[in-house]
Amino acid sequence: MRLAEGVMHVAQAPSSLDALGKRLAGFDPWSLAALHVMTGLSGSALLALAVALGRLSPEEAWAAAHVDEDWQISQWGEDEEAKVRRESRWRDFAAAARMLELLRA
Repeated sequence: MRLAEGVMHVAQAPSSLDALGKRLAGFDPWSLAALHVMTGLSGSALLALAVALGRLSPEEAWAAAHVDEDWQISQWGEDEEAKVRRESRWRDFAAAARMLELLRA
């Protein structure tokens, strides 16, 4: 997959899209909904998919999604409002990951 930064669309190779489509074809609508939530919260469909496939724990994916933010915090300190917002978003991410886990069981 080609990296996308910001809001500009980045075209993906057809082979990448085909591989992703094949992987997602096995997911039921509820699992796709959980993946959607995790993708939106993490900013990465691949991190969400890695959690769904058991390649990363929710905690590992969440940490990977926030490398830049964590670096900024280490440089400038933590903003209390941002901290509260991030904690709330983590709870939603973890709940979606738990839903996937329960659907797969």
